[in-house]
Amino acid sequence: MGGLHEAIRERIVERCGGNPFFAVELVRGLAEHGITGKAALADTLPDTVHAAVLARIDLLSPQERAVVQAASVAGRAFRPATVHAALGDRTPIEIDEALDALLTHNLVVSAQGGAFTFRHALIRDVAYGTLSRAERVRMHGKIAAWLEENAGDQVDEYTELIAYHYRETVLLSRQAAVPLELPIDPARAVHYLTRAGQLASRSGAFAEARTYLQSAIDLAPREEHLQLYEQLGDCVVWGNTAVDAYRQALARWRGTAEQDPLVGVRLLRKLLIASLRWNVTPRSAEEELVRLLAEARRLAEAVDDEDERWRVQLAHIWLLLWSENDTLQDVEKGRSTALVAATYFEARADWVSFSDALDAYTSLSRGVGAHDDALAASRRRLSIPELPAMERGDALNMMAQLYFHLGNYSRCYEIVREELTRLRPGEPVGYLAGAVALAMRALYVTGRWSEIDALMPTLEDVWEQVQHDVSTATDVAYGYFTVLDIALAREDQVATSTAASVLERCLPTGQANAQNGRSLLAALLEDDPRPIDYDPSNGDWGTNLLLFFNEHGVHAPPALIAQEHYWLSWAASVLRSRCVEITEALAAEDLARLTAALDEAEAAGLIIHAARMRVVLAQRTSDRAQLERARSALERLGDRHFLRRLDEIAATLDEEGKVR
Repeated sequence: MGGLHEAIRERIVERCGGNPFFAVELVRGLAEHGITGKAALADTLPDTVHAAVLARIDLLSPQERAVVQAASVAGRAFRPATVHAALGDRTPIEIDEALDALLTHNLVVSAQGGAFTFRHALIRDVAYGTLSRAERVRMHGKIAAWLEENAGDQVDEYTELIAYHYRETVLLSRQAAVPLELPIDPARAVHYLTRAGQLASRSGAFAEARTYLQSAIDLAPREEHLQLYEQLGDCVVWGNTAVDAYRQALARWRGTAEQDPLVGVRLLRKLLIASLRWNVTPRSAEEELVRLLAEARRLAEAVDDEDERWRVQLAHIWLLLWSENDTLQDVEKGRSTALVAATYFEARADWVSFSDALDAYTSLSRGVGAHDDALAASRRRLSIPELPAMERGDALNMMAQLYFHLGNYSRCYEIVREELTRLRPGEPVGYLAGAVALAMRALYVTGRWSEIDALMPTLEDVWEQVQHDVSTATDVAYGYFTVLDIALAREDQVATSTAASVLERCLPTGQANAQNGRSLLAALLEDDPRPIDYDPSNGDWGTNLLLFFNEHGVHAPPALIAQEHYWLSWAASVLRSRCVEITEALAAEDLARLTAALDEAEAAGLIIHAARMRVVLAQRTSDRAQLERARSALERLGDRHFLRRLDEIAATLDEEGKVR
């Protein structure tokens, strides 16, 4: 509108408030009204961007308006065939003519494969808002039925879309003041939402799986809730959401008249394994878990189902691992039982139970130092092509843990990198959280900081996927503590703020196993050990806490050292053992022992901790050689924070030299 009068131009600028989309819609609205020049001064501009878009839609012909409304029901992107299914009373030629007009009006744009998309999401929203609730119900129902009818053998590819339209049909009909007549059977909505949740879970998209199953529960009659809550637990797999879902299903089973023992034992076993295997249950729940296991074992004996009896055996092994009261004899018996169970389930091609059994075997084997057995079991899990995403991720995580704790940091990173190269574009990565976090930590402790950037997009994607349930975010927190450590070292305020924000959400107040993490976060941000209030009953983050105390030259609490010794008695760890040795040398003020411990840590590949501890050692010994040994590593990594401490100590030594 080159001839636009300056006064109306200024009015548009003022009215749009810096929103370019609003400005364009105002100008296009004037053009479509045929108003230019001074004539525009007499026209009243819409007050909102919504009103501006609505004014343009009001100018459309009845046929064009009907098509844009039907397209808005189809979604932001749509195809002419979908619009035809929604309308029914328009011919394909009439729809094509209307779409050509909408292209001319710049309301929609062409997309690939003969599809179209609304030029802006707000245009779609405004068009959708012009429909009555009854019209929306009718069109969503028609589109869902048409998609279902035409999907054929590819129905799984369209399940999410079918589920969306069926869900909207039911919800909209129920939201009316007087419930509208449904053009479809609500059971279709529940069916497709459940199926969409199953497919999302299978690919590792657990946040989406939870949304679909919860929607199915909201729409389904109460008598179907037991089955749907069990499905929700199965699809989300781990975290508080899964535990709560199984509890809901179990409560509904207890409320049934017949109380089928096979259903009961299945729900009890699933609740126990979800609580124990993924370590989301506080220690205070031990008495309840023991009681639930006893009930599961009684029911298992009463049913004629050998599979379920073996699965209850696995629940018993996980309780043994979780309770920390196992003897060596218990562990060896558990290892034997887990292997037999794995063989049993392998013969039945029950790959989830097979993987569960080998996971228990791996954990027990690591506890008795049988690392080769543990690695072999994890490789055996990964060799199964049909292994679900969650189990595959856990197997990879166990391998990464084993290599990490054995001090083979390069291999820890390599196996994770290899798995990431196999991912397809857009494939969910939430199930890789633990392995990615360990790979990042391996790169951190060995001073390969520049390679961590390649893992950041995956960590960020994982965080996006697990935000629905922060009880599943411990592995994400582990990764972001590494990000925070580097950001603080490099004095990068933006990265520090971002990492701290994620960690605050990953470690909410009151969550089991979060207190020590929150103490560590506060101490890191304040660069001061005093905020650390170590809780020995909350065993997470112990090694991270030791690193912090050591690098500040502060004696770690005896309870923390004792807890780390306990973990070393359970399973070997090069990083943990080197940190404990350094901690105890500091506590004893044995500088010769500390010097030897730093040499051993450096030889083990713990580059950054050894370098920082040489700064601490130099402060105690006035040994410039230790400062120079630290400087090269700190400069290479860009650790500005410790370089500043190094320079301060060097300056102090210079002053002392002058005085002498």
